[in-house]
Amino acid sequence: MVKMKILFLTTKFPYPPDSGGKIDTYNNLILLAKNFDVIFVYLEEKNKYEEDFKEKTSIKNIYYFPLDTRNKLWKIALNTFSQYPYTISKYWSFETCEKIKYLIKRENISIVFLDHLHTAFYGNLIRKDFSSTKILLREHNVESEFWQRVYLEEKNLLKKLFLRIQARKVLNYEKNIVKIFDKCLMISKRDEKILKSICKEAKTTLVPAAIDLDKYREYRAINIVPFSMIFIGDYSWIPNVKGVLWFLEKVWPKVKNNFPDAKIFIIGRKPPNTIKRYASRNVIVAGEVDDVKQAIARADIFIAPLFSGAGIRIKILEAMAIGKPVVSTSLGASGINVEHMKNIIIADTEKQFLDGIKYLLAKREARDKLAKNGIRVIESDHSFEKIEQALRQAVEE
Repeated sequence: MVKMKILFLTTKFPYPPDSGGKIDTYNNLILLAKNFDVIFVYLEEKNKYEEDFKEKTSIKNIYYFPLDTRNKLWKIALNTFSQYPYTISKYWSFETCEKIKYLIKRENISIVFLDHLHTAFYGNLIRKDFSSTKILLREHNVESEFWQRVYLEEKNLLKKLFLRIQARKVLNYEKNIVKIFDKCLMISKRDEKILKSICKEAKTTLVPAAIDLDKYREYRAINIVPFSMIFIGDYSWIPNVKGVLWFLEKVWPKVKNNFPDAKIFIIGRKPPNTIKRYASRNVIVAGEVDDVKQAIARADIFIAPLFSGAGIRIKILEAMAIGKPVVSTSLGASGINVEHMKNIIIADTEKQFLDGIKYLLAKREARDKLAKNGIRVIESDHSFEKIEQALRQAVEE
C-alpha cells in the first residue's frame, strides 16, 4: 500500500531530543512515520546525528536548508521599519521557499506539516502555488502570549519599549497567519482556547505532547539520592534562569534549614555564572548530562519554579513518566491535566513551595501517591498510542 507523502519542515534538527521543543518534534516525527511517508526538512547546517536519527525514526529522506538565524544588531535595527516580528522573520528565506516548492512538486506531496510558528511564513507562499495541498501548523505554544509575558516582565525601559513593539508584531502576525492553515495542531486545551480568542477563524485541533512510556519505565528502579531535588532546563531561555535563581535565593536556604542533608541537582546546557556561584556540596550545578532521564530518576522531587513562558513544560511530563512527584508553579504546570495534591503540588509563593517540598521529603507515602497519579496522567493523556491516533486523524481529515 502506497503511503500518503508528508513534507515536515522545522527550524532545528530535533535529535538528540534534549529539550522540550525537540522532544515534541522528534516524537511527532516518529508517530507520523508509522503511518505516512515523511520527507523531513530542517533549517540548519547538516547535523552529525542524521544517521542515528534515520535509524530511530525510519525516516530516510532528509534535507537541510541552512539559515543564519543568529541575532544581529543591524537586522534588529532594520526591523524597526517592518510590520513583521524580528524573532520570526529571521527564519524567512525566499530561496529556501523555492527549494521547498521544488520538493513538493518532485515528491508529489499531499500534506505540508509546518513545525513552530516560525515556519508559518512558508505555508503562505506554498498556498499560492499549490492550492490543493493541505497545510498543517504545529503550535508548540501561543507565541504572542510568550512575548507579551517577556515584555511585561522586562525592567529595563529601553528593552521594554523594544519588546512591547515586538510583542504587538507577534500578536498581529499570529492572528493573521493562522487563518490560512487547514489545521492548527495545538499542544494543550489551554493553548487552543487562547489561540481561538486571538483568531476565531483558526481551525484548531488538540494534539498533546507525546511521551513514549516504554522508554521511561526502566528508570523507575534507579536508586534515589535521599532528600534530593532536581531542576532541568536550557539556560539560554531566560525563564529557566529566573526560576532557578528565585528558588536558590528564596526557597533553598529554608529547605536546608529543615533538611541539612538536602541536595539540589541543576541540570541543563550552559548554566550562567549567576547560577554557578551557588554551586556547593549540596547545590550540584552539573550542566549537560549524558542521560537526563537517569538524572531525574535519582532525585526524590522534580521542581519547576517557573513564572514566565508559554506552552507546556515537557520536562514535567518526563518526570511524571519516570514516577517523580512534581512541585511546580501554576504557570509551570499550565496546559497539563493536573490537580493540586492529587498528581502534583502547585506552589506560587515561597511559603507554598517550601511547604510542598517539606511535605514530600517528610512523607514517603505522599511521594508515592503523587508519583502513581502522575504516571496515570501520562498514560491517559500523552501515551504514544493516543497521540498517534490524534495525529493520524488530524492528517487524514
